[in-house]
Amino acid sequence: MLFMPGSDSKQGAVNNFAKVFDQVLSESNKQNGDKLLIEKVIIMDGDKYKLDNLNKLNIPEYLLSDLIANDGIIEQNVLDEVTSDDPAIIMFTSGTTGKPKGAYLTHFTLGNNALIVANSYDLDHDEKSLCLPLPFFHTFGLLGNLGMCATPYKLVIPNCKYNVKQMVESMARNECSYLYGTPTMIIDTVNYLESNKLKLPSLRGLIAGGSPMPKEVAYRVQKVIPSCTDVRVAWGATEAGCSGSLSRQSDSLYNRIETVGRPIDHMETKIVNQATRQITKIGEPGEIESRGHNQMIGYWRNPKSTHDAIDASGCDLAVMTEEGFIKIIGRTKEMIIRGGENIYPREVEELLHSHPAIRDAYVCGVPDDRMGEELCAWIQVKDAAVKPTESEVKEFCKQKIAHFKVPRYVLFVDSFPLTPAGKVKKFVMREESCGAVKQAASNIAVALLDRGINQSSLIAFYGPNSIQHAVLRVAVQLLGVTFMPLSPTFGEYEVTEEVRAVGADIVMCSARDLDKFNSLLDSNNNDEIRLVVVFDGKHDEHMTYDRLREEGQGLGAKLAKVPHFDVQSRDETLFLIHTSGTTGAPKCAQVPHRMILNNVRMYNSTRASMVSSFLYPLGHMSGTFGLPMQLCTGGTMIMFPDYDDEFIAQSVEKYLINSLGIFPNICKQLVDHGLLDKYDMSSLKMLFSGGAAFPSDIARVFIDKYGLIFGEAYGMTECCPVTSPNIGATQYEPGNCGHITPGIELKVIDLTTGESLGPNHDGEICIRGANLITGYRNNTKAWTEAMDGEGWYRTGDIGHYDDRECIFITDRLKEVVRIGVGQHYINISPVEIEQYLLTHPSIAEVAVVGVNNKAGTHRPRAYVVLKIEHIVTSAEIEKFVSDTLAYTKQLTGGVVFVDQIVRTILGNEPMCPDPAEMRVCYNTAKNDWGISETVGHSKQKWCCFQWQAYECQMDLGVTCTGVDKQAFDTSQRAIHLKLQDDCAKYDASTCAV
Repeated sequence: MLFMPGSDSKQGAVNNFAKVFDQVLSESNKQNGDKLLIEKVIIMDGDKYKLDNLNKLNIPEYLLSDLIANDGIIEQNVLDEVTSDDPAIIMFTSGTTGKPKGAYLTHFTLGNNALIVANSYDLDHDEKSLCLPLPFFHTFGLLGNLGMCATPYKLVIPNCKYNVKQMVESMARNECSYLYGTPTMIIDTVNYLESNKLKLPSLRGLIAGGSPMPKEVAYRVQKVIPSCTDVRVAWGATEAGCSGSLSRQSDSLYNRIETVGRPIDHMETKIVNQATRQITKIGEPGEIESRGHNQMIGYWRNPKSTHDAIDASGCDLAVMTEEGFIKIIGRTKEMIIRGGENIYPREVEELLHSHPAIRDAYVCGVPDDRMGEELCAWIQVKDAAVKPTESEVKEFCKQKIAHFKVPRYVLFVDSFPLTPAGKVKKFVMREESCGAVKQAASNIAVALLDRGINQSSLIAFYGPNSIQHAVLRVAVQLLGVTFMPLSPTFGEYEVTEEVRAVGADIVMCSARDLDKFNSLLDSNNNDEIRLVVVFDGKHDEHMTYDRLREEGQGLGAKLAKVPHFDVQSRDETLFLIHTSGTTGAPKCAQVPHRMILNNVRMYNSTRASMVSSFLYPLGHMSGTFGLPMQLCTGGTMIMFPDYDDEFIAQSVEKYLINSLGIFPNICKQLVDHGLLDKYDMSSLKMLFSGGAAFPSDIARVFIDKYGLIFGEAYGMTECCPVTSPNIGATQYEPGNCGHITPGIELKVIDLTTGESLGPNHDGEICIRGANLITGYRNNTKAWTEAMDGEGWYRTGDIGHYDDRECIFITDRLKEVVRIGVGQHYINISPVEIEQYLLTHPSIAEVAVVGVNNKAGTHRPRAYVVLKIEHIVTSAEIEKFVSDTLAYTKQLTGGVVFVDQIVRTILGNEPMCPDPAEMRVCYNTAKNDWGISETVGHSKQKWCCFQWQAYECQMDLGVTCTGVDKQAFDTSQRAIHLKLQDDCAKYDASTCAV
């Protein structure tokens, strides 16, 4: 039998109960055949669901209101079958130290606990009501509910889902005398009242439990709410029906606040030595153990955990006073052993709460190679404007406690990881503190193994940068499984094509991007994807990051070695990533394991103390390599899921970022918008950039203002990804991309003869060495064509090296279209858009070019030849693209219908210059559109183009006369032709502005 909210219940704000229930029915009956796990459904409030699965399985639904109205009577023989020692309820533990377990309790336990605890409240008859914001699935909430049934007082349930504002309003409206909640809820209440200058004059007392109550918070309650004089702290455990000990109104203020009272009636409690299991002396710390009517029968279907919990070691650490009061000092699983010294986090937390600027604080242990463990303090401050520094917090502790108890690490946070009942998850804090990525990634790796991941699995990643995304990446690399990052700009079409092309069977993506996988997940052959992991939030249908991590934590296993799966050769593929298509359609590059190590060696290990960040997406080659490179330094990394120029400036100031990988246009906006004066960015010590020329005047602004080091780098996907980084140079030189990295050879060849050139001569850059990918997946032909017979990769970039062997890039042979995406650039392949357009039933031929805009990026434009007797509008073609391709590939430059697409004399792809005759054909226009500079073929002053006169008018705002439909294009990359006799030479006078 299942009791649950109905279809239109107010509790729908908590969860999508209909969807979850339907899925549970479907999965349960798949696993159990004809045996139905649920025979009846009772709707507590709202209407019936009428779900398909309920109808198919003939499971009846009943409204609780109807059953109550029937005023039924339970037959005596039914009651006689139930004894007080029978299981009454299964309550899951909160999961504060790992995976929750189901403790089942008897009728005897629940009934007696409710009565005994209610009597211990010592409530007067003039009390009006008690507020209970705790969830009923938690034993603390259940006991509060049952306990109030044994009293004449009103129980106020403020909301379906915890919300401090609604809770305070409800207490004021109902004139609640007592509040029954966790320390977190009480801290929230005090903070809310203080910040909003509110009072709760009816509140006379509160009872805290569920986790230790910092004494400073308890004393603070009486200052903020003067009427609240009866502040008490209780102790209990799910395994003991929540009851354990509770102070009374008659006890002293000290004992009510700084202890958890005495054991409840009819219960035995002892404190035992952790090693000898003998009862300790009064005032001596040990593990707390109890027995009596309140003890559980055991953990549901978990005899091993039951054996470990009963007549074995306890969980909480405590001392007992001569009067029998119990003081909880920590938990056995939370105790920190630093260099042989046992440290209880509770002691340090109590001290931190006494700091005038600290609102809340928790302490956990983090791994340390020398000491075994070190202390890490998570701190939430009252006011960001008066936030203490890390050094100030440590100095505060040094003056009051032993040196070995002073936290080595201090993290300032906005919130703490909580269970649904409001308890702090210390194991999650431990993961997310120092060494967090490794610990969390290890747990996830173990969970993935348990779910059947193997060496042949291939994982596709898609989504914005986030901590969860980063941790999942590390987990996969710990296993040694091949993965494939997908560009976050891809649409459903690109995602579907690329996932299917490589045979990826596992998807890890953000919740907002799940729809990009609709074609894969909703297809008839839906076994293509066997596991989906969602980075963020909760999801009913798919596995989530949090659940996966907790699964691994609960399994308690560790990876025997890293990587888990054997890697036979350093050239085995670690990940696949698609090129931008600069020399044709995008190709799937195979990146070997050795490249991670090569890049980490290149990255200066002296940056361990730096706070670093980069703006590159993890779906890009730079982001994929930047993550392990920065993690391996041991420093702090700040991740940006999304950003604009002001948010970056704010983040540099807030997190004191030292090293930042940034795009040229972002730096320009920071300067143009006055953000360098608005925010304190003096923490910056290094800026580095790549992928586009950096404006020298902007670079000098940063150098002059902050005295930082500025560096540019050169690389590409095929070079994994950096060939020459000028990072660390003390003197700035515009365009200098530094020296080539170790293990790499570079040469510059003549565009016509292919002969090697010496210093200071522009030619095509060629690369050979350990940094190259191993090839293109399923495209051996393309990789062979990109290499020469001696193992040199022809980059398609034009540049030179000087007498110091520093690299300078001056131009490109490539055919990319550069698109502005928010605050950065990406390169897209015109060939990819062309190939998609050719699937249109009315298009015979097509060529896509990039039209310049004022931002220095391009707008894709399609030149289309229609099939005979076919009619289609430009708007229809634009919609054909926008419905399927990524937004970066939309035809924002428009559609132009032409009679033919001009090609090279060899019939090569549209838009490509003949390699022997004309390697480069770019014209650069001045702001007034005067043609005064040309970068082109060395033997030809002007490049000749096939063009239509009205196009010249549309793009340049000029009138072209006497050119026989041929003119220069000074605003965009135009259609290149082999120079022929019928192509006359024109000069600037041909086009009159």
